Amino acid sequence: MSDTPRTDAEVVRGGEFLPTPVQFPCRQLECELAAVTKENESLKQHAYEIENRLRALWDKLEYERGYYMKRINKLEEAGDALANNHNPFTFIDWIKVKEAKS
Repeated sequence: MSDTPRTDAEVVRGGEFLPTPVQFPCRQLECELAAVTKENESLKQHAYEIENRLRALWDKLEYERGYYMKRINKLEEAGDALANNHNPFTFIDWIKVKEAKS
């Protein structure tokens, strides 16, 4: 397939390309347009791939955040249970930890 189908369709005479002074710049511009269009499609594909990678990373981070939030809640429950065993040192330390978290 030609890079310049519009120009080729207008300029073919007897099966050969015979550029005139006006047609030659048209051919060059059409080639440039084809190159820019191809580059634009390539950039769109690259942007699409980056967007997919970002979505995958975001999903991974959300999963990890959920995992660590559950882990923190379990540790807080364990700390509350230790503080409720009426050991004064454990209770005071646990209060300090909770205050530092806030």
